[in-house]
Amino acid sequence: MTPIYKPLNGLAEKMEQIARTIPDPPLTILTEAIPSDADPTRGYLVVHIPASPAAPHGRREVLRPGRQNQDRPVRR
Repeated sequence: MTPIYKPLNGLAEKMEQIARTIPDPPLTILTEAIPSDADPTRGYLVVHIPASPAAPHGRREVLRPGRQNQDRPVRR
């Protein structure tokens, strides 16, 4: 395995947020950060996605409004 080049700090939370907001219905995931021996701020992020009774999951549609509001997605 190759260590990821982004800092591990906050990465697990970001993955969990993505799992709660993009799939429909949302996913529950388990994450575990494993620091690299060479650089403990970087390393591996193990993501476990348990079997879901709500499968199959799709992707929520996210629409972007006009240019003035591009940072705020609009959900259908």
